Formats: sequence, C-alpha cells, structure tokens
Amino acid sequence: ARAQGAAAPGAPQPSADAKERAKDHFERGLRFYEQGAWEPALAEFLTSREQFATRSATKNAALCLKNLSRHDEALEMFEALLRGRDFTAATDITARICAPGSFSVK
Repeated sequence: ARAQGAAAPGAPQPSADAKERAKDHFERGLRFYEQGAWEPALAEFLTSREQFATRSATKNAALCLKNLSRHDEALEMFEALLRGRDFTAATDITARICAPGSFSVK
C-alpha cells in the first residue's frame, strides 16, 4: 500500500502536526522514488520516520538503501520492519529479500 501505516507498537503518540509533516515527507519521498531519485527519496522517508515512524516509510527507506547498494543498512531497515507486529507484511518482505530484483514501492 502507498499509504502510511500505524505507528510502531509502544511508541509515544506524535502530535497531529508531526503526523502531517511525516505525511508530507512521505509523499515527497514517493515522488522522488518514482523518478528513481534514491538519495532524495531516502532522505524524505527517513525524515518521515523521524516525525512519525510507520511500516510504509520504513519499507520504502529500506528499498532506497537497497537501490543505492547500501545493503548492510538496507538489511538493518528490513530487520526493523520484520520486528513489527504485522507478520503478513514481514513474510512479504522476507520473500522480497530472497528474490532480489523484485523490489518495488507499493
């Protein structure tokens, strides 16, 4: 899904302003990603995560890192995603890790 998901379990609830800023950065990140501009997309997804951490921003940041050949950092980001409670998405990410070249932003 292209929309942002819920905050990480146990995380403090951010303000409505923080959520809105996170959404703005997330959407800018998507536009950069669609253009293949990995560095600016990564910066936007990471900023979005700082404002309001979501599974979508985490996944997209990991995909940017993978596309930048920053594999160790991408793996760390994917592992952060796997630690989430939504194991359906975690299974999907595991499958993607096992099949390089099939990465895409959804």
